[in-house]
Amino acid sequence: MREWDKAWMLSMLQLFCLHGLAFECLCADLWAACVDFGPENLRQTVMKSRLLKRQDDDSNVVDTVAELDYDPAKQFGEFLIEARMVSFQTLPNIRKYFKLIFDKAQMKSLDAAGGYISALAAVRNILTHKAGRADGSFVSQSKNIPGV
Repeated sequence: MREWDKAWMLSMLQLFCLHGLAFECLCADLWAACVDFGPENLRQTVMKSRLLKRQDDDSNVVDTVAELDYDPAKQFGEFLIEARMVSFQTLPNIRKYFKLIFDKAQMKSLDAAGGYISALAAVRNILTHKAGRADGSFVSQSKNIPGV
């Protein structure tokens, strides 16, 4: 494993151990910044995507827009997160929305640390949803990760 991969993996472990949901927030912030400040084609790709959650008739996106402290046209990624049209609460969602704006080589770096991101997501899930008790899902997600 390359030194950068080791350092990145240790950083992610620290994020999970010290900050719980920090990884999800970091992913959402990174995605929003790339969409907001990246090339125009990223915003176009996101807008044309069928992956954005459509709002129900009951939800009032207009109220959401009116309550914002910024212009959603200039911070489109941030708006999509605030309007809950994208979500970064699960690893599959993180991968799904990252694939919209990152190429294959960049996506490979998400799992560059030998699958530790998946193991970290599994640990986060048992800490958040199972009071720290390993279940069958956790065992299957982490079976190929040494030391877990």
